[in-house]
Amino acid sequence: MNQKSICFISFYAYPTLADSKDTITGGAEYQQIELAKYLVRKNYNISFIVGDFGQKKLESINDIKVYRVFNPKRRNHGFNFFRNMYSLFQTMKCVNADVYNFRSDSFYVGPIALFCKILRKRFVFSAGIDTNASLSILKTLKRPMGYLYKWGLKTSDAVTSQTEKQRETFLKNFAIDTVLIRNGIRLKLKVEEKHRKYFLWIGTIVARKHPELYLQIASQFPDEQFLMIGGPGRDGIYDKIKKKALKLRNVKFVGFVPQREIDKYIMEAKAFVSTSESEGFPNTFLQAWLHETPVISLHIDPDECICNYKSGFHSRNIKQMCKDIEELLHNEKLGVELGKNGRQYVLENHDISVIADQYIKVFERQPSF
Repeated sequence: MNQKSICFISFYAYPTLADSKDTITGGAEYQQIELAKYLVRKNYNISFIVGDFGQKKLESINDIKVYRVFNPKRRNHGFNFFRNMYSLFQTMKCVNADVYNFRSDSFYVGPIALFCKILRKRFVFSAGIDTNASLSILKTLKRPMGYLYKWGLKTSDAVTSQTEKQRETFLKNFAIDTVLIRNGIRLKLKVEEKHRKYFLWIGTIVARKHPELYLQIASQFPDEQFLMIGGPGRDGIYDKIKKKALKLRNVKFVGFVPQREIDKYIMEAKAFVSTSESEGFPNTFLQAWLHETPVISLHIDPDECICNYKSGFHSRNIKQMCKDIEELLHNEKLGVELGKNGRQYVLENHDISVIADQYIKVFERQPSF
């Protein structure tokens, strides 16, 4: 069988692909880019359809063809919606890939599935957040996009889930048997020993990640250092959070940091702190554990891997999270143990080469049309 051409549709991936200083990045983009890089090494013909960030219509970046469509910051209202969808359809037609993969953003699932049907191409949707599997998404999306989302899921050639919880929820809510493929990360052979200096928060600064709770926690530990890394999201709370952070003497607000520079902050952290209320499987958890940094999570524990593998604390409330931080501060040996457990978990379950081979099996399936 000839190897298929695979196109990843990821509207905010261009800044990371081009290694630019744009402050928009996220876990969905990271996963598709890492997967694409591995597939290039396996001699697949890989392309990306990305948003308009002022770049050329077509570029080649590290053997990946990168096609530009509409400005993703332009709202899909009225005429803009039809203009954006026309741009996307024409670009997909031009790319002419065998398989199109899209991740996370529920709004575009229906249109992309429809375009793949028209073009007689395969469509694989990859869930990137738990709400992708929730019935609440049908109410969140305005008509007719909710109905189109449900249709897109049903007519896709495959849907992948990140966790067992997502897989079960898709089956319950949409009667879809998804393929469980966990997030992948490039493994590092050695852990660089660094002095652990501070507690660390990383994420796009949006309301659902509750960065204000991290600042609340930091205020309870005036003698400890807290770092906050993150660029602005699309809900406009960035400046408000930055202003609050700068008022706290023990908080350093770093702002946006390119993905290539994240590791140097993680390896010097006493723990990675998550205050998010909704995720899929955070890439930041994997990055932290790879550097033997324990995770302290307020709400998120995907498939209970924190508890089952003893790789940190699943606090569940602010009071307990403060107690968990206290325990780490008074028991350095425990922090080392939790970090080592986390690294072992990642080595056994999230090797990008293994994950990519699982995706290849999905991409290589015979089409249903």
